[in-house]
Amino acid sequence: NRRRTASTASALMIGLALVGAMSILGASTKASTSASVEGVLRADFIVTSTTFRGFSPVVAQDVKAVPGVGVVSPIRSAPGQINKRVEVIGGIDPATVSQVLALDFQQGSVAGAKDGFIVDDETFTSSNLKIGQSINVLFADGNTVKLPINGTFARDGLLSGYVTSNANLVKAGQPDQDSAVYATLKDGANPVTVKADIDKALADLPTVVVKDQSEYKASVVGQVDQILAIIYALLGLAIIISILGIVNTLALSVVERTREIGLLRAVGMSRKQMKSSIRWESMVIAVFGALLGLGLGVIFGVSLQKVLRNEGIQLLAIPWGQLIAFLIVSALVGVLAALWPARRASRLNVLDAISSE
Repeated sequence: NRRRTASTASALMIGLALVGAMSILGASTKASTSASVEGVLRADFIVTSTTFRGFSPVVAQDVKAVPGVGVVSPIRSAPGQINKRVEVIGGIDPATVSQVLALDFQQGSVAGAKDGFIVDDETFTSSNLKIGQSINVLFADGNTVKLPINGTFARDGLLSGYVTSNANLVKAGQPDQDSAVYATLKDGANPVTVKADIDKALADLPTVVVKDQSEYKASVVGQVDQILAIIYALLGLAIIISILGIVNTLALSVVERTREIGLLRAVGMSRKQMKSSIRWESMVIAVFGALLGLGLGVIFGVSLQKVLRNEGIQLLAIPWGQLIAFLIVSALVGVLAALWPARRASRLNVLDAISSE
């Protein structure tokens, strides 16, 4: 039944198209994040919170007091509304941020954050903003601030689209809390020793963690992997259902072709050859659906990356090895799905099968 076979392959195709698209999106996200961290982050240590809440500025002071620590630069963030759109407003220390982050300015400089906003280039372009234009921000607590745009910088994935000074956020009534603290090493300092000393200095704050560059990069990539694992688990259920569809299609095929199976057995086909025939049929259905699905997945994944470039996914990465693995697994799944229908077909009584209507 061509229609039934096509619908069975389509179910697998849809599942693998989504898996393929998510694989490309995940790989692109990780590649973009890694490139951003490696290209922009100058800090040797990053202090962050394990919760979504900020922490006291005392943390930055404690880190600064550790022997071997050089520059310490706190980063802040606050949700706000600009032109009825919810944005995250970033806060920096203009005097120190350039020593912990390699910001690439197209217009203006980091000093523009002292009495205004610096905006990433993609937000600047997509929102049709202009240098000198005043931006009015309505914060979640009802406070407002109106400041001019004084510069633009290349989006780096570490700072928000709109950035001002920490002092301006405090003046606007936002909590006097840091969301992260970046710190550098002094020349000649031992990074292992300094990190251990920072851990000791912050030992009384269990929700605050210290990471070096490699640990920070791994944690960010790990967050992407966790999200992908959840998505894969949900899509896995859809693929399992499509596998059951293959089993059902083959089982019905055996029932509908009972007479043909009997004739083939009567003219010399062995049980082993009959099982092999059913297995190959199942594998063809599975591989056909997988090829179509992965092909569509690549198209969808590349398209998603292009659409999300403004959200920080700058690099396109296609995990060919992973996609090929999906194809191989699909072929193996086709073999497994054929086990019961093939066994049933091979055990049919030849005379009963030939005489069936």
